[in-house]
Amino acid sequence: MNLETRAKLTGLYYQHTARDWKLFFISNPPVIILFNYLAFGKGYFLSLPAFVLTTLTALLLGLAIHFALMHVCFFWRRQFPAIEQSAKRYSFSIVSYIIISAGFTGVYVWIFNHYNIFGFRFTLNFFYAIMIITLVINVLIGSIYEFFYSMQKWKESIEEKERFQKLQLQQELNMLKSQVNPHFLFNSLNTLASLISEDQEQAEDFVQQMSRVYRYLLHNNEAELTNLEAEIKFIRAYFHLLQTRYGRGISLHIEIANEWNDWLLPPLTLQLLVENAVKHNAHSKQEPLEIFITAGDNRLVVRNNLQRKNIVVDSGKVGLKNISNKYKVLKQPDIIITQSADHFTVCIPLIVPELKAATV
Repeated sequence: MNLETRAKLTGLYYQHTARDWKLFFISNPPVIILFNYLAFGKGYFLSLPAFVLTTLTALLLGLAIHFALMHVCFFWRRQFPAIEQSAKRYSFSIVSYIIISAGFTGVYVWIFNHYNIFGFRFTLNFFYAIMIITLVINVLIGSIYEFFYSMQKWKESIEEKERFQKLQLQQELNMLKSQVNPHFLFNSLNTLASLISEDQEQAEDFVQQMSRVYRYLLHNNEAELTNLEAEIKFIRAYFHLLQTRYGRGISLHIEIANEWNDWLLPPLTLQLLVENAVKHNAHSKQEPLEIFITAGDNRLVVRNNLQRKNIVVDSGKVGLKNISNKYKVLKQPDIIITQSADHFTVCIPLIVPELKAATV
């Protein structure tokens, strides 16, 4: 629902508010007194009947102008509701205010002069003075209305943009998470297919381990974050599947103190990093691929020895991009990737849990 439709349904922009009445009763009394003093001179204050009658008449005139201006204001808001149309809306409104103010004031002066009310005598100086005062006051009040309206529309425009950005970010996050399921399942099934022909008992064990891993994936892939303790348990089970296929060609070393257990990170981050290391590095019993996972300084560090395969592996670095994009969507610091002659290292920011953040 756009802003104009919502405004029409709620009546937010097209009805008098307490602020409108407050502005009217603050601005009109001094104008009425000045108006009548210019019309009747000192006699305005010397005759009680004249004071009461002319004050009430001027008040009624002010109310009439007020209602006319507000309806014109609402009309132009309906015609040009957007914040981008402010200049056009304001221009048309000001022209309308001038015409209405001049018309009502002219009628008021004509009535007092025609019926010679309380000895009123028309002069051009009075007419010019009262017209200028009326126009200035009403244009000023109209400008105040336009200012409040524009500020409200600007605020709502920002809120709507923020809601849209959050929705867009959530959709992006969902897309990133959906990329993991097929990728993981495809690799697991390939591994299982190779085991069936080699060792059926080992294949059965692999299926059981795979079911445990995939259960975690289904439970946590829908979440934006998981705690490090759960992620470590998952990566141990996942690594068991890898060792079923590669044996002593790969090894995993995890050294993480318990103090980091509750810290958060996107689910399956470690799975993508471990899989990335296995995919791009040679590994054998004689020269095993060693993967180290440590934590410190609010970061999780995943490092592996670098021993590139002789055959170039076609890769768009999807795994690393996936992790990096997740952190961007979550508005967290980006991952840090470093490479030396012997090691490849990825530093993953750990997100402080809310309970810990509240006590800092």
